Amino acid sequence: MNNKLLYLDCRQGVSGDMLLGALVDLGVKPALIKQGVKAFGISGFRLKKSRVKRAAIAGIRLQVAVKHEKPHSYAQIKKLLRAGKASAWAKEKTLRVFAHLATAEGAVHGRPAHAGHFHEVGAVDALVDIIGTVVAVESLGVEKIISSPLALGSGTVKAAHGLLPVPAPATLALVKDCPVFQRECGRELTTPTGAALIKGLADEFAPLPLVSVSRTGYGAGARQVPGEANMLRVILARTTANSREQVIVMETNIDDMTPLAYEALFNSLFAAGALDVYLQTISMKRGRPAVKLSVITHLPQEEKLAKIILAESTTFGLRCHLAHRWLKERSMISVTTSFGRVRVKRGLVNGMVTDLSPEYADCHRLAKKTKTEFLKVYESAKQKAWEDEHKRRR
Repeated sequence: MNNKLLYLDCRQGVSGDMLLGALVDLGVKPALIKQGVKAFGISGFRLKKSRVKRAAIAGIRLQVAVKHEKPHSYAQIKKLLRAGKASAWAKEKTLRVFAHLATAEGAVHGRPAHAGHFHEVGAVDALVDIIGTVVAVESLGVEKIISSPLALGSGTVKAAHGLLPVPAPATLALVKDCPVFQRECGRELTTPTGAALIKGLADEFAPLPLVSVSRTGYGAGARQVPGEANMLRVILARTTANSREQVIVMETNIDDMTPLAYEALFNSLFAAGALDVYLQTISMKRGRPAVKLSVITHLPQEEKLAKIILAESTTFGLRCHLAHRWLKERSMISVTTSFGRVRVKRGLVNGMVTDLSPEYADCHRLAKKTKTEFLKVYESAKQKAWEDEHKRRR
């Protein structure tokens, strides 16, 4: 396989402007970001790009200058995002980031997620950081996003509500279920905006896998800290061709659980990073009919998924073993059908396309929008993808 991958190295911390700066240093044009943000109805801002050094490492400091600073409520932000002229992927990811922020703010302030205003993260510059980052990532056409563990600082930070401990309460709420570590440095390293972006975009938290590095980018933080590279690093890479991927296979036999509970269990497992979840019919002792639950995941997610299985099923234990899997090389293309644009996954073996699979979410959305049967949209996209593929081969 030879998938395009984006690795987010957050060991020096992460904020919205650092992430956006790193993506610009990687090669994303500020004009593309500006155009993408304006497509969501956000205006009255400009991007200030400068090349700076932090501990002798050069990177991009990207600042957002705004004319009028006004916090938005979560309801206002959702309305803006849903009305935006952007792809379904960009809308879904941006809405997810703000949903994480709203949930965290609500938990900290003891109110429902939909109530009240954001403060720093509802301002125009934060909106630009978040939407701009999503637009920039989308332009790279990556199939997977991996993040390092998040670095939490120490000390205090001044916020709209006053002086707060570091990590800020909202940041701490956002990094729930994420791998983190604390550095005694007397300053904030991971901001709420940064934490929400990583949680909303990253497919998993893991070390950099076996890859071929294409480009790197560095996004500078606002502070110059003597002897320290206050930078976020992003790495654009491709997984090496014909490489094997190590996975964990988790299994358990269940004979006493209502079938109604499996859908919720599957949803929890996939949301927590499972690569695949499936059931097989088996017979247990005394001839009892039962099912074997199997879950495939990457090693860093093993403990999290084990706890979900033990908490949300009736099993008293499970067995796990290391395995490896081979995957087809994959890439994403877009095709234009009479119903609209659809993303299509290309499967390749030895450089030859063997499969073209339209994305379910795009087909479902267009079928609903045009009041057409799902299969008509799906088959139309598949046929157009093969037609385009045959043209490319000529």
